[in-house]
Amino acid sequence: FAHVSDNVLITISQHCRKLEQLGVMCCRNITDRGVEAIARGCGETLRSFTVHCCFDLTDNSLVCLANFCKRLESLNVHRCLRITDFGIERLAAGCGQTLHTLDVSACRINDSAILAIATNCPNLRVLDVRSCEQITSASIKLIAEKCPGLEQIDLSCCKRLDDEAIHALAEHSKNLRQVEFSKGHKITNAAHDHLMDKLG
Repeated sequence: FAHVSDNVLITISQHCRKLEQLGVMCCRNITDRGVEAIARGCGETLRSFTVHCCFDLTDNSLVCLANFCKRLESLNVHRCLRITDFGIERLAAGCGQTLHTLDVSACRINDSAILAIATNCPNLRVLDVRSCEQITSASIKLIAEKCPGLEQIDLSCCKRLDDEAIHALAEHSKNLRQVEFSKGHKITNAAHDHLMDKLG
């Protein structure tokens, strides 16, 4: 898919008005223009959208999804490096009630984005924030408290997390089935063992 461009997405948006799922990966020719076309043309039915490693996408793409894709359930923006807290905040506010799977791994976001997800996405089941190096335990604690249906979370390479995040997941995330995180740094073996005991 490396050579897919905005023009392809525009064509899809014009001829596939009932599109439910779309995935484009590592397409360096895709910009906000293409995502806006998909959001406007397919937003009434789009449920799952993957655009990971599309490096030219900005917050404007997420604003368009928030405005037009009110049934969006799953979004993957892994390593879309120009996306910021603002875009995630707008997405969470616009799509939070339906969103259950979100991958923002390796995006340059911090606690503000995670707090918006926790506040606006009560039905969240899967969250991937690996390699989001600026997030702290305070935001993950709120995810644990506000997203009771959480089943999977990936915290790998989140270097600022400490035992507080792990203990919060252990105490509040009763439906958690899969968790990934990096021991060492600030997360101790004791916290790891406590979580494993809770998970059974």
